[in-house]
Amino acid sequence: HTPAPLHVASPQTYSDHVVAFLRQPNIFDTIDVVCPDLLTPDLRAAISNIREVGVHALEDYQNSSADVSVQLVSLLSLFEEEISLNASRTQQPSIARISEAIDFLRGSDCDNIMAMLSISMSTIPPEYTIWARELCCATADPHELLSRMQRDTSFGDFMRAILEVLNNQSVILSSSLPRQGTETPTVQTGFVNPAQGSMENQNIPFQTKLQNLQAHYSATQRICITIRRDHILADAFRNITNLSSRNLQAHNFNVQWAGELGIDQGGPSREFFSKLSHQLFNPHYGLFQYSSEGSYSVEISPFASQINDALKWFQFAGMVIGCAIIQGQLLDVFFARHFYKAILNIPFSLSDIEGIDVSFYNSLVYLQENDPEDLQLTF
Repeated sequence: HTPAPLHVASPQTYSDHVVAFLRQPNIFDTIDVVCPDLLTPDLRAAISNIREVGVHALEDYQNSSADVSVQLVSLLSLFEEEISLNASRTQQPSIARISEAIDFLRGSDCDNIMAMLSISMSTIPPEYTIWARELCCATADPHELLSRMQRDTSFGDFMRAILEVLNNQSVILSSSLPRQGTETPTVQTGFVNPAQGSMENQNIPFQTKLQNLQAHYSATQRICITIRRDHILADAFRNITNLSSRNLQAHNFNVQWAGELGIDQGGPSREFFSKLSHQLFNPHYGLFQYSSEGSYSVEISPFASQINDALKWFQFAGMVIGCAIIQGQLLDVFFARHFYKAILNIPFSLSDIEGIDVSFYNSLVYLQENDPEDLQLTF
């Protein structure tokens, strides 16, 4: 059984957007994580009243001089950016985008969908995901699904989360591969959508969720790790793999270079991640290799199995990437497009071969578009 739909009109004014923001299912948990001292019983009752009554209740509090009204104003000022972001999410997608989401849902099983939603840090419950996918596959009418999004906020949240997953995929897969002579690209801590503005603006919701994650663990201290410059890879492996997943999620690193005096105010950590990624993803170490000649993008090396404890080293590589994302650090590495596809469990296509062997790809395209009989080849 699914939750009863919440019937609301599409937000138009700022007050509508505030009400829509406060009507989020997990709003009290979000407030409690960000500002627990502010969530008094009176303020909680006021928010509940606004969730039930709507804009009229909000305006009554805004026009009042009571203490709870002051608390409400303070609360909304803290979440002003989130309210604006939530407002942009309430804009209804086009029929074409809904059709794209239907095709994606019909071509993916529930496990893959839930995994991708998890990567996007979605809060959609698994049982609701299963139900909503079945509904979309059975209905397959984008106009009807768009109408349901306008009536049912839970279903609207689900569809917008799916569209966000598709946006993230299209950004990754549309990234052009670097060519010889170009500057080595770096991994950024977020996905880029040119239509939505700068990287900094697009990172706001992602970084907010990371901050909430660390706030959830009440993380105020940093993990001290000592690294020898001539043993960066070995020392990093020992330090990071010995930490629990909770510590890796909750705490930033305080890097101390062995034999050197100094306080890590950002510089040592940046240098550590940069030097570590240079070594860890360097093809000379055998775990990875360049995806094609003249390209800086890397993929898993077919000879990696010959390395002792290769799986542990790959697990360590994933932990390093996760730590870099959580701590807002840059890694000097660029993965091949088919590597991202493998991670996201997206089917491969002929175009993926272009990033591996351009000559072979052009030959296949020629055979696909032309009659090979003139080549006098036997298949």
